[in-house]
Amino acid sequence: MVRYKIDEDLNASTDNRLDQRLVSGRTLILPQQIFSLKSMLQQIPLTQDTIAAYNLTQAEVTALQNKIDTMHYISCPLSGFTNHLLTLVEGSHVKPLARTSSSTDPVPLNAAITASIIPTTPSTTAIFPTDVLSRIQTQSSLTPYGNLIGFPSGTSAPAGFKAVTHGQTMFTKFNIIDKFGQAVCAIDPKPVPVNPTFPPPSVYPCISDYFAPGALINPNKPPEYVPNVIYRDEPKDQVVRDPTVPDPAKPPVPLTTSGDEVLSRFFQLNPSINQDTRLNAEFVHPDPAGSKAFVPTNDWVSAIH
Repeated sequence: MVRYKIDEDLNASTDNRLDQRLVSGRTLILPQQIFSLKSMLQQIPLTQDTIAAYNLTQAEVTALQNKIDTMHYISCPLSGFTNHLLTLVEGSHVKPLARTSSSTDPVPLNAAITASIIPTTPSTTAIFPTDVLSRIQTQSSLTPYGNLIGFPSGTSAPAGFKAVTHGQTMFTKFNIIDKFGQAVCAIDPKPVPVNPTFPPPSVYPCISDYFAPGALINPNKPPEYVPNVIYRDEPKDQVVRDPTVPDPAKPPVPLTTSGDEVLSRFFQLNPSINQDTRLNAEFVHPDPAGSKAFVPTNDWVSAIH
């Protein structure tokens, strides 16, 4: 697994918080996920060395495999980040084509063709006639931002389009709604104030190694580590009351996973190329002059390194 590290302290400068984007969406939580989990675990080759590496016994592994069906486990995909970085929206929106009973491919709507006629010009020719719209076929699940999301104006404002980038994300709203309309809110659903403060209320998710932010030496308590994020919560902000103690006068219990750790509300997306691209490359071979450099390989050079 490749891990990317940021050497600078992201929390040291508030400039790292200027380029923000608020996105939202919804997805279905399906009960079949427990069967997918069981299938994935059964495909893992569990050797004695693997079991010993995780400090487990064969009896514990067998017990876990037998109890998977009884676990209260739900799962849902969290996607769409890349499309938002490319200023594209997925989901329910008006599409210029529709399927009919008499055709196998989507057919352009007359309203879409008429809408592409510019009313301020004397021409009545549509910019997107039937033959042009027909080329879209089924590739209309994504639509450009248009005026759905606004961006700051000015030459110094960050660009909305991110072809190659990485970033950090946090939850500001997390609701689970059943088919009867009953809702469970992980974050207090209070109305957002007119002048919101940063950071907004959030949760501290349990993050895998792949999505965990980097770490820095805690300058106040070396050699302990703190997450390298654009906003670092102080331990005093991460407190909850012990639910087993009814007396509110009792001291708060730190909201931590392993004692004195400082939790992170952010999970990190590693650097990636967000859109299809072409990489131009050449075959090379060591420089005959004896230097450590490489030079492009010509047609008459047989050895390719």
